[in-house]
Amino acid sequence: LFRSQQQMKNGCFRSVGKLVYPLMKGGLDDGVSLCAYVTAALLEVGIPVNDTGVDKALHCLKNLLPNITNIYTKVLLAYTFTLASDEEARGQILEQLNQRAIKSGGQLHWERRVSREYPMTPDLPFWYRAPSAEVELTAYVLLAYVSRAEVSKTDIGTASEIANWLSRQTNTIPAFITTQDTMVALQALAKYATVTYSEERDITVTVKSTTGFHREFHVDDKNRLVLQQAPLPDTPAEYMMSASGKGCVYVRTTLRYNVPPP
Repeated sequence: LFRSQQQMKNGCFRSVGKLVYPLMKGGLDDGVSLCAYVTAALLEVGIPVNDTGVDKALHCLKNLLPNITNIYTKVLLAYTFTLASDEEARGQILEQLNQRAIKSGGQLHWERRVSREYPMTPDLPFWYRAPSAEVELTAYVLLAYVSRAEVSKTDIGTASEIANWLSRQTNTIPAFITTQDTMVALQALAKYATVTYSEERDITVTVKSTTGFHREFHVDDKNRLVLQQAPLPDTPAEYMMSASGKGCVYVRTTLRYNVPPP
């Protein structure tokens, strides 16, 4: 009832209430983004596309699509139209996003342009300058690639490059930068893991050092969710890693140190 009361004649939703702390709003800046958020949420919980409210919202978003320039709004729309199985709108947005993709070393991600809208100057608080929005942007694109009813091999290939970049953005906890980007990134990576899941997994990861350190980690289907870790005894040192077998594993190193106060 509340949702229907907030839906306007054009099908989009009006913004109600006040945001207590506006710097934590991510990239949300307009009514189109809000409508995309709400519509995606409704589709995620299983409300059908032919529901009157959802259908009106999708028509509103599609009518506004040619005028959208904000990249944050575009990634939200890409995910929303993927959930709605609107291949035409989805393909149009992803084609535009691919022109702005940043690709390097087998990784793929998206960034906001530095402008008056996102000045990124040193006098802004750290949490505003931190790239949490870039993590969120990229996570929504990953969701758009892995949320179709049938995910193609081409989409999985692109999704793998995106997941590669996302997995490198976590801190040592590990988490991402803010609560919001962490939730979206975890949702995207979990969906990616579901799409790429394989029961055949039997891998041995070997870590060696030039100082004589040697440790093997074995991962199979029985312990695939178990965190395995070991301290590296010598720093600085040169460590080498190799893997044999079949499947995928995620390996990371963490260096902790203290800097004495001046």
